[in-house]
Amino acid sequence: MERGPEVSVVVPTHDRAELMLATLASALAQRDVDLEVVVVDDGSTDDTLEVLAQVDDDRLRVVRHGHARGVGAARNTGIREAHGEWVAPLDDDDLWAPGKLAAQLAAARASGRDWVVTLAVQFLLPGPVPWVASGPRSAESLSAVLPTKNAVPGGGSGVLARRDAVLRQGGFDPDLSLLGDWDMWLKLLRAGPPAVVNEHLVGYRLHPQSMSARNAERVFSELAVLDERYRDLRDGHPLKPVDTFRWFGMTAWRSGDRAAARRWYLRGARAGDRAAVVKVLRSLVPVQRLRRHTTTWPEGVLDWLEPALGARPPSTV
Repeated sequence: MERGPEVSVVVPTHDRAELMLATLASALAQRDVDLEVVVVDDGSTDDTLEVLAQVDDDRLRVVRHGHARGVGAARNTGIREAHGEWVAPLDDDDLWAPGKLAAQLAAARASGRDWVVTLAVQFLLPGPVPWVASGPRSAESLSAVLPTKNAVPGGGSGVLARRDAVLRQGGFDPDLSLLGDWDMWLKLLRAGPPAVVNEHLVGYRLHPQSMSARNAERVFSELAVLDERYRDLRDGHPLKPVDTFRWFGMTAWRSGDRAAARRWYLRGARAGDRAAVVKVLRSLVPVQRLRRHTTTWPEGVLDWLEPALGARPPSTV
């Protein structure tokens, strides 16, 4: 029987053909790991399939949904199609450092754990303008905070997990289109803590089109599901809406949407978040102006991030 790859990278995509090319290039450029990349085209109506057909790499496989079924369903399709012992979700607008998967595999083997988290940077173009999103630096600190906020850096692109561990949890919940990654990490947490790689190996792209805060009612509906589903992990305590308002405001501002940021911070202030008043004032300043002069990239990040932004996978054309 032919041995499969170590890792299956699962990339759900929908109408992001141009952004996806740099994402694919960063996945295919992973060093010291035997991998495949499974792209699940979730009913795209742009030229995604034509672009993918031009990629000249036999490690790439493409699966298509005839109509859009959502990111959770697309991830599940990719995981079912995967041949690797490990799966690594990668959103179609994010980027990886070349050593990301190798570092996570090493941490998994050293710890014996079923899932591994790494650190991330968020960035806003043009520039790129950085925002360090380090997150908890130990399994203990992450396990403590994850039931109350999605503290996994890099969103859906920062985790490596055993495929059978994900399948035992039923995969991603397809009904949670905006908070499905947080739900998955909480399911994995119930089964056991992660290992943590303390290196910034994920580039999380900020842009207004990616913001879940633009679909607020859906987010609050899904938040209510997570509130009930994982209240045992919070000793019976409910999730606090103030934390959600703060999260929306921060995401909007970092993505360049200052008006949306002010709306969310004001809702937080009305709900009792005293710090939100200061954040309202901060949201008046364009994030590009502030971050260019106050943020230093973590050591080594620009060495891989800047080349990855312009990278393209080999083409047959």
